[in-house]
Amino acid sequence: MKTAFLLLAMLSLMCLRPAAGAETAPATAAGRTELQQLVEDKEGQVTKEEAEFGDAEKALKDALSAKPALSPEAFTEIAQKFRTAYEKLNQSRGELLRLQKAEEQAKPTVGGLSGMGIVAIVLVVVLVCIVAGFLFKMRNSSAPPQDDAAARVRLAQDVTIGAMTFIVVISVCTLLFAGINAALPPYNEQKTALFFDMAKWVLGTILPVVGAWVGGVMAYYFGKDNMQTGVKLGQLSAQQKLDSKTASDTDVGLNMDANLAVFTVPAGTELKNVTLSQLITAYTKNGKEYNRLPILDSNNLPLACLHRSTLDSFKSKLVSAGTQDQFDTTTFEAFCTAASWVPATSFGTVSPEDNLTKVQSIIKAAACKDVFVTADGTPSNPVMRWITNDDITKVVLK
Repeated sequence: MKTAFLLLAMLSLMCLRPAAGAETAPATAAGRTELQQLVEDKEGQVTKEEAEFGDAEKALKDALSAKPALSPEAFTEIAQKFRTAYEKLNQSRGELLRLQKAEEQAKPTVGGLSGMGIVAIVLVVVLVCIVAGFLFKMRNSSAPPQDDAAARVRLAQDVTIGAMTFIVVISVCTLLFAGINAALPPYNEQKTALFFDMAKWVLGTILPVVGAWVGGVMAYYFGKDNMQTGVKLGQLSAQQKLDSKTASDTDVGLNMDANLAVFTVPAGTELKNVTLSQLITAYTKNGKEYNRLPILDSNNLPLACLHRSTLDSFKSKLVSAGTQDQFDTTTFEAFCTAASWVPATSFGTVSPEDNLTKVQSIIKAAACKDVFVTADGTPSNPVMRWITNDDITKVVLK
């Protein structure tokens, strides 16, 4: 097997030959010299015309800013000179670009490999793949393992070896072609750069795909059970945390005290007549801004829990309609009607003995984000504590 590989490698090197383009290099030398002279002459002409264009441009700017203004005839003459200089410069630049391209195309080119050389290298690659496939088949021809863990280990080994073999074959082929193309005379910089660009694109496309495939197989077969077990344990742990805490625990939620931003409807006043400007003021307490506002009556019975985002959304609609001046004087009843907001569904209630699992179920069932703790778990008693959906999340993640 080694002998066959060496013979094919020697055959590929013997079949390398320069292309016919190299033989015509002396014949084109005179043509290239003439092109080079034309390019140099045209570059000098462009430089001269750029200076003339700069002078014409400056003269035009001076004419535009001249005080008193020039006569129409004088200004027209200056503008015409500027246009003529621009057209000449643009034409000369185009001619220079065409001459430079012609000079580049006139450079002698070389061919890298002959047809036989390419065939020989392809045969070498095919031979390597056949040998790798034969060895892989011999390995898999043995009796399959009965144990699931042993089957996974074998699969991991086969996938890893196959991926590494594939990457090595691709890399060796790429380096082989690059080395031959770059080392054998005559040298062509443009052709070599093109080959390396193609090699980078091929490797940059293939290697991530192979790596992702191997990683996906390994993660599926080795991480599937661990992931399922972890998910079950995580769910069980979160449920246990919620079951172990009650609504009266001081480390969950807030007590309804004087330091909390709360709006209490004054005695003798109905909530429906309260203006939004009064509510907006209540969101600030002791210099701190709050995003949620519990609304209680004069006996501390829960009436609603209004989020600042709901008011902001309503205000943005007024701004769009051009009636933002009405925001401060809008009553709570008018706001609820216009925003289709129902105060009674903005909160839930539980008793101090209820655990956080019940709090979470109320939040999910009522589609609200706030739960008040009362003595009997109903809105007919004063609020003792306040628990939000964020408090539940903190307990679960703690």
